[in-house]
Amino acid sequence: MSPGSELRSRIQYKIILPFLALTLLVAMLGADAALLAISGSARNRVNNQLAQIARTVNDTIVARERAQLAFLREVASASANPSSGTPALAAALAADDRRGLVQALAPYLVISRERGLSIDQFFVFNQSGTSIVNLRRLPADAAGASAGVVGEPFVPGAPIDLSQLQVTQLILAAQADTAGDTQVTLLIIGEQQYLITAAPVTYAGDVVGGLLLAVRLDTLLHALGGSAQATIVTVYNPQDGMAIASSLAPGSSLSELDASMDVIQAVGDLALGARQATFDTQLINGREYLMAYTPLVVRETMIGVISASIASDYVIGTWRDFQLPLAVLTILTMLAIILLGITMVRQSSWPLSMLVNTAQSVRHGDLNARSGRVSGDEVGVLAGSDTMTGRLLDLYREVQAEAGRRAAILESLADGVVVCDNDGHVEIINRTMRMLLNLPGDAPPPSWFAELPLTALGSAAPSFGQSSTTDLFALGERIVRVAVAPVLDNLGKNLGRVYVFHDMTDEVAIDRAKNNFIATISHELRTPLTVISGNADLLALGYVGAMNPDQHELIETMRNQTLAMTALINNTITIAGLDSGSLAFNTQPNHLGDIIEQALRSYRRALGEKGIVVSVCLPDDLPLVMTDAHHAINAMRQVIDNAYRYTDAGTIAITAEMIDTTTVQVGIADTGRGIALDQVDALFRRFSRGTGSTEGINSAQRGIGLGLAIARELVAQQGGSLRLERTSQAGSLFVFTLQALNVAHLASLPFHVAG
Repeated sequence: MSPGSELRSRIQYKIILPFLALTLLVAMLGADAALLAISGSARNRVNNQLAQIARTVNDTIVARERAQLAFLREVASASANPSSGTPALAAALAADDRRGLVQALAPYLVISRERGLSIDQFFVFNQSGTSIVNLRRLPADAAGASAGVVGEPFVPGAPIDLSQLQVTQLILAAQADTAGDTQVTLLIIGEQQYLITAAPVTYAGDVVGGLLLAVRLDTLLHALGGSAQATIVTVYNPQDGMAIASSLAPGSSLSELDASMDVIQAVGDLALGARQATFDTQLINGREYLMAYTPLVVRETMIGVISASIASDYVIGTWRDFQLPLAVLTILTMLAIILLGITMVRQSSWPLSMLVNTAQSVRHGDLNARSGRVSGDEVGVLAGSDTMTGRLLDLYREVQAEAGRRAAILESLADGVVVCDNDGHVEIINRTMRMLLNLPGDAPPPSWFAELPLTALGSAAPSFGQSSTTDLFALGERIVRVAVAPVLDNLGKNLGRVYVFHDMTDEVAIDRAKNNFIATISHELRTPLTVISGNADLLALGYVGAMNPDQHELIETMRNQTLAMTALINNTITIAGLDSGSLAFNTQPNHLGDIIEQALRSYRRALGEKGIVVSVCLPDDLPLVMTDAHHAINAMRQVIDNAYRYTDAGTIAITAEMIDTTTVQVGIADTGRGIALDQVDALFRRFSRGTGSTEGINSAQRGIGLGLAIARELVAQQGGSLRLERTSQAGSLFVFTLQALNVAHLASLPFHVAG
């Protein structure tokens, strides 16, 4: 074979030779990339400049904070001046001497001005968090016409309550920040945003109050942004991305500068010590700006997000200079690629077209069609492989048979099945699912899984005896349980999801009928028991005449048994309400002591008769708890009732403590017989009863095993938990938690610190 025919008979050469020409085109495209890099470098330079400006502003704020901290420490340690009768600042603050504090502060206000500290507000607060001294700097136009403190442009203000501020609470609690003994934050006072520096004041080794220095953030940013040409410096709230101060206010409002949460999240992911920035573009005053965002870090704490911005047309000019030559070069490159592509297609299309014709014949049913040898290259050899079509035919028949078998299995399932791809597009739906959707045989199924009329039952879902069922949904008029699993191929790749719908309509109807029956019967039984209990009380009190001891004992026995039966019915009603989701919870702030007292009230007499001493120990500073008082009392009674039943004599101790800022923990310890280790796992299971009672399995002291199960579910419904902390032959300790009233709950309460 001659070299020319060799080249023509090998498809690799038909592809390689044209691509040698394409290599030259790639070189041309590399030149284009170089031009783009030149224009892109301008954007990189601007980004670096903006990031450096943002970091410089942050460093300036840090330097300002350090100067303010040094000033506050100097003021906090101010000593007495006997010649002028000025007391030491710490001593004056410990004595709540406002006049002495003003005298001690006067020289330092002069010093602050000489040092260039722009103090806008200055507070001195005592141990209760109330400002004894409140100094506010007058505006520039009013400072010259009004005399302030010792000639400085400060005027005193009325005392205000600063006790709710976090910085005040941390200082009064003698808690330092991660970098020392001071606190730094951003804070709204009145209608202005301030950069706050606060430090404690100690006297005789104790914190007697603190100093709080406030600098208006917008004034500070104006001063910092003025030194950077064509930039806007803005500070944002790190929680929601809202702009809180800027060196240039937009034409409409400050909200025009708000950053997206994606940007804020990206800034938050940056290491605090890293010299990094996140970039974005934003429309301000009808003009597009390039933005560089960095964390605002003061004293190793991120207190905000700061950005520097510059108009984007500053960068776009460089790109516009290259637009025309790049466009021309791109067009020429495209034309060259098209011409080479046409040449390659012409060389390869003829043998491939023969293969296509054969494939089309096979597709239309002519499985005996063969292409024959159409050329001497690899394509021709492939076309001449007559056994390929036959093998494909055999494989096709095997696949069809397997697909038919699997389809028959899928259609015969009693549960509904829906198969979706990863985007939620419905690919397969079986006959049972069509019946659940009430779809006729010729009606098309929903195209997307989200179009199914599926609604989660949520709290209305039945529990079927123990825990709430979360996988039940309403599908039209039916109730179904939905199970989902991924569809994986042989390599473990996720191809989609398969959903199995099990019809639970009859089971749910039976469960709801059971709960309604229990609730109805319980209510009907509670009415005559209330009458019997009331009449027994009247007989015991002698309303129908005096009784001898035997009669009185019979009446007392009837009364006790009636109360026990009423408690059992109340527990049954509570269980039915929990199972049906109809039990309502009204969460309000409540005193824990009141809840404990209400729970103990009905047990005082019975506990005294058994010789059991009850002790309640609650801290004085225990906050209110967020709970439904009625259900919290019921849960508390169930735990106390358990301690009463299994304690013959001894004590029941009730304690409480704060375990964190949001949680109150309550402990109920008894000196009873304890709980067998083999009973601990089933302790909170319904109708599970202990075996340690000496009265026997049928004793009323043992209950029916609902109390602790009800208590745990009632506490859990209110965001708490109930557990057995420890148990032994010397007694048991049950612990449950409740949500404490905290700052998050106070957010809706009216609170404002006046400027």
